[in-house]
Amino acid sequence: MLYTNLEFGFFFLAFFLLYWSIHNHIKGQNLLILAASYFFYGWWDWRFLSLIVVSSLTDFLIGIQLDQGGKHKKKWLYISLFVNLGLLGVFKYYNFFVDSFIDLFALFDYQLPARTLEVILPIGISFYTFQTLSYSIDVYRGKVQHTRDVVAFLAFVSFFPQLIAGPIERASSFLPQFSRKRTFDSNTAKDGIRQVLWGLFKKVVIADGVAQAVETILGHHELYTGAELFMGLLFFAFQVYCDFSGYSDIAIGLGKLLGFKLMTNFKYPLTAPNFLQAWSRWHISLISWFKDYIYFPLGGSRGSPLATMRNLIIVFVVSGFWHGANWTFIFWGLLCGVLGIPEQVNKKLLAKDIKPIDAARFRAPLSHYLRVATQVSLNTLGLALFFSRDLAQAGGIYAGIFDISLLSIPGIFREELLLIFGFYFIEWICQHKEHPLKIEHLPVFTRWTVYYVVVMTILYFNYDRIAFIYFQF
Repeated sequence: MLYTNLEFGFFFLAFFLLYWSIHNHIKGQNLLILAASYFFYGWWDWRFLSLIVVSSLTDFLIGIQLDQGGKHKKKWLYISLFVNLGLLGVFKYYNFFVDSFIDLFALFDYQLPARTLEVILPIGISFYTFQTLSYSIDVYRGKVQHTRDVVAFLAFVSFFPQLIAGPIERASSFLPQFSRKRTFDSNTAKDGIRQVLWGLFKKVVIADGVAQAVETILGHHELYTGAELFMGLLFFAFQVYCDFSGYSDIAIGLGKLLGFKLMTNFKYPLTAPNFLQAWSRWHISLISWFKDYIYFPLGGSRGSPLATMRNLIIVFVVSGFWHGANWTFIFWGLLCGVLGIPEQVNKKLLAKDIKPIDAARFRAPLSHYLRVATQVSLNTLGLALFFSRDLAQAGGIYAGIFDISLLSIPGIFREELLLIFGFYFIEWICQHKEHPLKIEHLPVFTRWTVYYVVVMTILYFNYDRIAFIYFQF
């Protein structure tokens, strides 16, 4: 059930009306959320409902044990880690490890029989696994008190607007919202609709609008010049960003319509003036998860420069592996970690860039624009690994890019170039807003003209519905 389909529109409308008709019954609303969330998830494949139920109930019961303390406290945390990471490992990483093990022995001319499993990757498993696992860890650390409301906890884990691709919410901020009475606020609801609309625009018009060009260029990289290949990677950068941040905008907007506040997941990363600042604005819920549960426990940046570099590399490699069971993702994470080392070790490089700018009037030093362009270019080049099915394809793309033809002028897909540059212009001048359609201060006629244009553009482009990229993670 895609957000861009009419079936989801009818589903949400029916749910919305029923949900607010029982606004005086918190438990009834939570039960309705749980039923709708399981129906929404089961729409894809009902067989995988058991995984989210097992994962959720495990951490719910373990949370009770953890809050009681005692000498077995650490044992219960290990059980939570074993169950959650075990399910993730079997369904997402088992075949990768087996294939890598076989390939390793093949290097020594020793052939092992294949022992892979024919399994389907359940959508959203990486997201809800991290969400429920963070609850157990925070209860163990004493940062969150356990809950005995099983319906509220199950609804917290499976909340359908953000279930498939985040944001990955923390129990400390999100779980209490299921225990409080939600009231319908018309201004918040209106802003929620605007944010949903902007999310649909990013997904349908920008991400899906350049998808065919990305597949044409990068899927047949040997046929194109270096300049055209870089352009294809640039298209892919905007496709991934608009696809994923578009989903987050829709999820956050739907949450507002239901009286929930979800965390901001993207803060205009493509306008950031340095590499690590761009990452701090990208998929914020995941980056903060890795910081709290991996980077800081390893020592963060408190140790020597060498230890800081090690910790940064570990986090980025784990982040890459989180995205997919493929060596391309591991090397992509490694590359990002290496690129971030100079800034992480030398904080002065970051301090120079954290300055207020007048984005709407393009008032910023030339050096600021050069740093933004450098950051975007570096991230764009790294995406060859993200796109490729294997290292050989990534190597072919890089070989084609780093050629004298990189200095030529692309003569294809000029409409797509205009599309992404027009979108980037909007993002640039609106980068200090929660989202570009937050224009309630404008005159009524101007506002509704903008809304009308956005809606008509979405309807015009919404002819070839494509699933969200991050559903596969």
